[in-house]
Amino acid sequence: MIALLRAAVPLFLAMITGQLGSLVVTSVLGNHATVTLAAFAVVTAVLNPASTAVQGSLRGLGPFVAPYRDDPAAAVPVIRDARWLSMTTGLVGATAVACVPLLAGATGVPGEVVAEMGALPYLLAVYLLVFASTGGATTILVALGRSGSVMWPTLSFAALLGGLSAVLVPALGLTGVGWPG
Repeated sequence: MIALLRAAVPLFLAMITGQLGSLVVTSVLGNHATVTLAAFAVVTAVLNPASTAVQGSLRGLGPFVAPYRDDPAAAVPVIRDARWLSMTTGLVGATAVACVPLLAGATGVPGEVVAEMGALPYLLAVYLLVFASTGGATTILVALGRSGSVMWPTLSFAALLGGLSAVLVPALGLTGVGWPG
């Protein structure tokens, strides 16, 4: 039971912190302008399933890495093969995210909302490619029994995302969310 808690608690804290960071972003955008929040919602409507697909391809790596807990170096060939899947999924997802302004305009999203998107879809497409290129580092760490190592980078990212969004959104609008993201 203790081993399970040691593995689960850091992951739980990382998940909660990520949600708090997202809450700060949404709050800042809502206070900035309603059209900004609407544009963010349209972009994230495509980003969320795309990043979930990438995350799924990366999480699928866990059962294949776990047997190498005592010899992590032996898992390198498995990780190398999995990177191709995540990069391909990331490329497809990033393309969809980059096409959000075109898709939004074609599906009847008001022009002012599309115009408000600015560079955000392109910044988030780059983010998705970077995320896909990590090769499942989080999953690998968890599979190798090092879930505590996942917590600190996630906490740092959430704090950075929330803090920079609070500073950059008033100055840059919606594009300010994309710079830390």
